[in-house]
Amino acid sequence: MGSVITYFETLLDEKKRARSRADRVEIINSAIKRAQDKQYKKKKDEAFWRKTYFIFGIPATALAAIAGLTAFFSTAGRIPAAILAVLAAFSSSIFTFLNPERRASEAKKEAEAWEAFELECRHLMSNTGNLEKQLTTVVDKYKELLRYEKSSIFGD
Repeated sequence: MGSVITYFETLLDEKKRARSRADRVEIINSAIKRAQDKQYKKKKDEAFWRKTYFIFGIPATALAAIAGLTAFFSTAGRIPAAILAVLAAFSSSIFTFLNPERRASEAKKEAEAWEAFELECRHLMSNTGNLEKQLTTVVDKYKELLRYEKSSIFGD
């Protein structure tokens, strides 16, 4: 990630400021490509965590219900009910630890942020304003997104 920021920042040095519109388009296209890649990854992450939500949530609920009913209605089924209760507790603890609902929500927010970054880059590309300002905007937004992504990973 740092090398990408360094790459964009080197484009801002004195020698690069006088570059042509074609160079600016190339730089911004590179930023758009990176944003599209991040969007794709975050959308896949969201789908994964949504599936995980159901994979652990539904069985935990079903096992707990079956264990409760078995223990309630059958004296001979208390050992199987205890085993089911332990499995339900295990599944519930994994579900709570992983917190797939929050992770899916974060992945969706990040995908939306990368999409907004991509659209902003496309807007800058169509703009004929100050090259230095436009490239600085791209670098700043990119850094901001990386900081957000890092904070969401580590729970800050």
